[in-house]
Amino acid sequence: MGLICIAAYNSQSLTGVPKDQLLVFLSKMILGERLGFISAVSILLACFTTSIALTVAYADFLFERRVVKKYNHALFITLTISYVMSNFGLKGITYITEPILRIAYPLLLTCILVTLFKHLFFFNKKKATVGV
Repeated sequence: MGLICIAAYNSQSLTGVPKDQLLVFLSKMILGERLGFISAVSILLACFTTSIALTVAYADFLFERRVVKKYNHALFITLTISYVMSNFGLKGITYITEPILRIAYPLLLTCILVTLFKHLFFFNKKKATVGV
């Protein structure tokens, strides 16, 4: 929410900034050049660690579901898919995934809210206690 508010407040300054550079531009504008650089490095590290985690998770998924016999093959397939997608750039990936995400996000948010509502109001606490 905070990032949305900051972007809305500074929307005039963000016109013409490419989508893939918005966070770095905002951080340099708000924090200054030195702290903006530190923020840009932290964004880079966050993206890098997320990509590593997603790569491992998908390779594990392929291996555990017996799609491939060896973990090295699952990792190779995952990295090949990642490499091909990285060549599309942000604009290409957004073009491909946007129609899917327009349908999936509202469904996922609805599932999350229903589950949260169910746990908050209809969760039986007596069944949850184990070994008491």
